[in-house]
Amino acid sequence: MEEGDALDLGEGVAGTVAKQAEPLLIAEAEEHELLSERQQISEEFTITSLMCVPLIVNERVIGAIEVVNKADGNRFDEDDLFFLNSIGEQAAISINNANLLQAERKVRELDALLTISKEITSTL
Repeated sequence: MEEGDALDLGEGVAGTVAKQAEPLLIAEAEEHELLSERQQISEEFTITSLMCVPLIVNERVIGAIEVVNKADGNRFDEDDLFFLNSIGEQAAISINNANLLQAERKVRELDALLTISKEITSTL
């Protein structure tokens, strides 16, 4: 996968987490069924542990965050998952706020265009 690629719901770890709307911690990733294909892609990079959380706004999943392998070589644990889930909650709120702001700007643009259109048609 490349940056910006999207997964279908239920596809891979992030897709599964998004579909189920539940966080997932895989502390022993070497033999986990969801990772079997990914483990075969590269012999140079091995996934030892992984965690993924859904991004939820108003009971709707808008995405997922997946984190692979701790930098210190240890495996992820429940405390790490709790922390990532907290970050995910804040990220989901921020994404939603950004989308609302973008929608508000479009409404203002359309309103301005409507006003201009009314002025033009009133002079005809």
